[in-house]
Amino acid sequence: MIRRGIRLWRMTQCAPRHVAEIHRIATISRDNSAVRQLPSSQRAVSNTQQRCVSHFMKITDSAKAPYSDRPAAKKPENQVSTGDPFLRPNTSLRNRLGRFAWGIAYLLLFRPSPRPFHAWRAFLLRCFGAKLGPDCHIYPRAKVWAPWNLFCEDAVAIADDAEIYNPAPVTLRSHCIVSQRAYLCGASHDYNDPAFPMVWMPITVGRYAWIGA
Repeated sequence: MIRRGIRLWRMTQCAPRHVAEIHRIATISRDNSAVRQLPSSQRAVSNTQQRCVSHFMKITDSAKAPYSDRPAAKKPENQVSTGDPFLRPNTSLRNRLGRFAWGIAYLLLFRPSPRPFHAWRAFLLRCFGAKLGPDCHIYPRAKVWAPWNLFCEDAVAIADDAEIYNPAPVTLRSHCIVSQRAYLCGASHDYNDPAFPMVWMPITVGRYAWIGA
């Protein structure tokens, strides 16, 4: 519409400024004999004005045409429709199903368990693939994103409200403590890539380390 408006403005500058003059030239253009009777200099000017007016009329008629009568814009043939990379899942279907099952077990069996039942919670984590040594104390409000990527040696403690985000393996060495509200983040996104893909790296916490928030 902007281009058409610019062309319309240019043609109005080319055509006479008054509507009466436009109608007069249009009338002359219909009568070829009247144009022939004009002097040669005026005849050249009249012919130029006739072309301007005819082009002006075409632009006006096309502007009045309904949108349904106009040809639809064509998409480039080599354009490939791709989904939004921000909406694509970053993990496999098997991973998502496993985390869904773990989420149900966490809500129904892990989270409501009494605080001293460390062996019960360790058993649930082992059922989902975690490797835990003896005397591990995993408290009921601790959050583990993927139990199959959790590897703990002996006497490891993960306190309430501590969270382990482990798309990649997280290893906690002997007597390691992850304190309340601490967050171990094992993944991020590649901001140099327009698709913003997920990237992850393993985490290893050394022996007798204490991680606090």
